[in-house]
Amino acid sequence: MVSIMLLIATGVTDWTGAENMEVVSPLWGLTKLFVAISTLLWIWWHYWQIKMENQEYEEAVDKWLEEGTLPGYEGFIEELKKATEKSE
Repeated sequence: MVSIMLLIATGVTDWTGAENMEVVSPLWGLTKLFVAISTLLWIWWHYWQIKMENQEYEEAVDKWLEEGTLPGYEGFIEELKKATEKSE
């Protein structure tokens, strides 16, 4: 518990001479680290989100192709199957 208090302590015991103080907030030296970590987490989250959405999309397309129906595109599946058979 003492180490945590030392980590977040500002070192200010009284406010006399406050006009000469530069930084009073705790952990002020870690701002760039927090920004870097936040940025990396933000990028990772977008990567993961895109990966999950693509997986969900592919599963839905596979399901629609197996069932042979795609709402709003009647006849499109047959044309798609013919086109893929010709390319193979």
